[in-house]
Amino acid sequence: MDLEPDLIVTQALCDVCAVSGSDVARAIHSLPGDPKVVNLEPICLDDVLQTVTLLAEAADCEEQGVAYKAELQGRIDAVAQRSATIDSADKPRVALLDWLDPLFDGGHWSPEIIDLAGGIPCFGERRQPSQRRNWDHLIDAAPDIIFIALCGFDIKRSRQDVDTVLKSRALCRAAKTCWNPSLSGRWQRLL
Repeated sequence: MDLEPDLIVTQALCDVCAVSGSDVARAIHSLPGDPKVVNLEPICLDDVLQTVTLLAEAADCEEQGVAYKAELQGRIDAVAQRSATIDSADKPRVALLDWLDPLFDGGHWSPEIIDLAGGIPCFGERRQPSQRRNWDHLIDAAPDIIFIALCGFDIKRSRQDVDTVLKSRALCRAAKTCWNPSLSGRWQRLL
């Protein structure tokens, strides 16, 4: 089966998980026709929402894009309203990990999402690319909660990476709670 796309969506946001620009150009030149290329590089949550508009226009489905963007904004607003009721003293310090080997923090819009959800982002810079870190940086950040959201991997592959890191105990050194298989698959409070 030959591909004849009229729209190609790519991103150059991250060197770790993005296809290089030269690879995209080479692939486009090997295709028949003249497909439109849309490159996405959002750095904040508003930018992510703007990509909905950009893609809807590129795909000639603006009406659906407007509706979807409004739905997403409504969901964001609902979360922000609920989290606004959390007392500052009760907000947990939260780290989001984009990658485990090597360790990358959650930058770009991740700190903004953590804040909107009622947490205090402590590992990753708002509106900055995710950065390669070491485990001591994560320990020094002193998170109460660690979210693992591995960029570019499905759940099966993510679980493999998490299992490998848990076996090395690196993640457990940074967390206040840790998975302990000897406790019949329960989380163990460390502090």
